[in-house]
Amino acid sequence: MFRTCPLEPRPLVTLRTLHVIDSMVPDAGSPAVSLPGLVRALKNRSVEATVFSSAGRWNDDGAGQDGSAELHELIGRADVVHIHGWDFSLAPKAASAARRAKKPYVLSPHGSLTDAYPRRTGLWSKWSAALSQRRAVRGAARLAALTDFEANALQDRGLDKSVTVLPYGLDFDRYAHPSGSGDAAAHADGRCLLMLGPIDPALGSVALLKAFAEIGGDADGWSVLVAGSDTGDWRKMLEAAVRRKGGEDRVRFVQAPDVASQCGFLAEADALAAVSLRTSTGVSIMQAVASGVTVLASRCVVPDGLNGAVRVCEPQRGAIRDGLRAVLTLSDAQRAAIARDAREAGRKSYDWSVLVDRYLELYRGL
Repeated sequence: MFRTCPLEPRPLVTLRTLHVIDSMVPDAGSPAVSLPGLVRALKNRSVEATVFSSAGRWNDDGAGQDGSAELHELIGRADVVHIHGWDFSLAPKAASAARRAKKPYVLSPHGSLTDAYPRRTGLWSKWSAALSQRRAVRGAARLAALTDFEANALQDRGLDKSVTVLPYGLDFDRYAHPSGSGDAAAHADGRCLLMLGPIDPALGSVALLKAFAEIGGDADGWSVLVAGSDTGDWRKMLEAAVRRKGGEDRVRFVQAPDVASQCGFLAEADALAAVSLRTSTGVSIMQAVASGVTVLASRCVVPDGLNGAVRVCEPQRGAIRDGLRAVLTLSDAQRAAIARDAREAGRKSYDWSVLVDRYLELYRGL
């Protein structure tokens, strides 16, 4: 007769992930609006998630940034590194450090590898950026496209060898019962069309305002609230242009520096326009969907699986104008039905409690 000995419990093996991002300031349209939800979802699955930005290590306990943390030290402790974005100086440094440490890293380029939108000037900067970009693509264990649209663009550039579609999500419950900010209501007595994100022509702010002006009587009773940070002097120039056209009573510009203010604007919006001309994170689209707000989105930013629940247009001026007219002329009941379907579809795919499984599958596969 054999005597059996109790087996000692095996220690729980925790996957350690490091997330590198330019900034954790949750400006409108920024991935920093979404990333804390991923951190919480990973921790709920017993996965360690550390965030390092250009300001240092980010603490999710409200303590802010810790500039004393060293990126190389954090990479050394991580099992997988995920770089969110590519167009910031810390990104190639993180990729190089991960390669030297022989740690697999995921690169979410946010359109930087596909969109012809110049961000750096000078011969040396262009050469250096191109060289580091090639090394990062060659060294990355995976390229993470935000949508099928970006994945196809990467394929067209011959970068499809290790591409996976990995969008950003949202904590939908946070947007279930938002309270208004008062800004949209104070702006006009009628309906409010919200644009939530950086004020930049490449992200559709100029195209939207021109389209709004061109649809004439179909925009009667509507006003535009542009809520977001200024990427240069665009806000000043657009405000001047609006004044010259005599439209200052129908177009207003405000800041949206945190999630609370963004929720407030969404609570008072009747529709949201996210008509970027280039790939972007689509975070404001998910915020609107979670808030029950009807959305017009350009094809290069709309999250996969929301077609039919979100009005989609091509990223071109004429198409934006036609899409805007279609949304503004809907009845209140029609907009409510579209928004309800979109929220249901979005929650099933993009709530972090669901979407985190795709991240875990990718990370563990590396």
